Amino acid sequence: MGRKSIAIFLLVIACPMSTVLGQELNRTEEKPCTPISALAYEDGVPTVTLESLLSEPQCYEGKFIRTYGFFRSGDEISELYCLDCKSSGLIWLDFEEFYPANKRCVAGGGNKDAFGKTVGFAALGVFRTGGGFGHLNAPRHKFSVICIDEVTVLAKDWSVPQSLPEKTHRQMRDWYKKASEKY
Repeated sequence: MGRKSIAIFLLVIACPMSTVLGQELNRTEEKPCTPISALAYEDGVPTVTLESLLSEPQCYEGKFIRTYGFFRSGDEISELYCLDCKSSGLIWLDFEEFYPANKRCVAGGGNKDAFGKTVGFAALGVFRTGGGFGHLNAPRHKFSVICIDEVTVLAKDWSVPQSLPEKTHRQMRDWYKKASEKY
């Protein structure tokens, strides 16, 4: 076999095979989504934790769900977050679709009680992912609130979670534990 034959062999057979093998080695298996069925829940609405929303957002795209977590709102901030989640990120909380359903399902004073504060928040709505949401299109995810289950003021401060005092963190963890049992 001459040099020319070896060169042709490498170009025709070996290069394409190495590309295919490399693609197979670099492929990451995406964890399949667990199907959610409305029939499995008493009120027909599945409850999804923020940890699940942040770690597997593609599984809940466009789904009507209930979720709970911490909400802080202020000028140009409308953020739903999880204090101890392993997955990071924030979810823009959107109330555009909330108002038509306002009279049917709102706890307490609704989202107006939350402005400038940090609250425990549980609601039903539609989850979206893919980015371009909220202020400056920065958040990767959005939760469009349709019905509020609960608003509990935990701090009269809407600072970033790391800036809140440890006492507030304890209150938040206590609220989250109760919400986990309730929802």
